[in-house]
Amino acid sequence: MQAMIAEVLPDSELVVAENGKIAVEKWETLNPDIILMDMNMPELNGIEATKFIREKESGSDSHTPILALTAATDSDEVNSYKEAGMDDFIAKPVLLDDLNEKLKTYLSI
Repeated sequence: MQAMIAEVLPDSELVVAENGKIAVEKWETLNPDIILMDMNMPELNGIEATKFIREKESGSDSHTPILALTAATDSDEVNSYKEAGMDDFIAKPVLLDDLNEKLKTYLSI
């Protein structure tokens, strides 16, 4: 995934979080342009981390695009991502064209 992002956005700075709790901490301190959120992380899963971020953003003008990275793409799962506050998802295995298209959509590149 890191290599694919580097190919699509060669001048980007990629920050990796080892778990959902660290993902939230990095969001709070780094204010990223976008979050690619894995659904299966320790500490906080992707839905829990997203809900936390959306709660913190509520009442502000801030909105960080959050895209689920997941192999679970049936309609119930996709609905749960949307209900948690995610903007979209990228299906695993991730294809370069799909990643490129989503990044273009949410980063206006």
